[in-house]
Amino acid sequence: MVIPEEWIVQRRSDGEVVGYVEMVGDAFRPYDLLGRPLGDASDWDAAETAIDETGLAFLAEPHLVDLGVERRVRLTEVTRAHVVMVADEFGAAQSVGSASLETWVFDLPIAQNLRPLR
Repeated sequence: MVIPEEWIVQRRSDGEVVGYVEMVGDAFRPYDLLGRPLGDASDWDAAETAIDETGLAFLAEPHLVDLGVERRVRLTEVTRAHVVMVADEFGAAQSVGSASLETWVFDLPIAQNLRPLR
């Protein structure tokens, strides 16, 4: 799959894509960069605000992904079609010159159980 072409790209003032908006009848549903809904469909301003408040900072945080077992990962690449994650046990993904780490590629919108590590 891929983020649907009919979803409207939401950009920051510098042009960076931060999310998407889906038209639902006369309303607008916001999604983050991974294609996950950020709330119910409402007016344009509310959808835009939800995306702007979510921003991109969450991409830099460690996440847990359910691969049959929960694994700690870092997101390393996000496109309209996929997200690449790398294993981050004990913060290994942040180590300079670290050995090759296990990676996974998932289609977007993401169907895997992915959540921020908190």
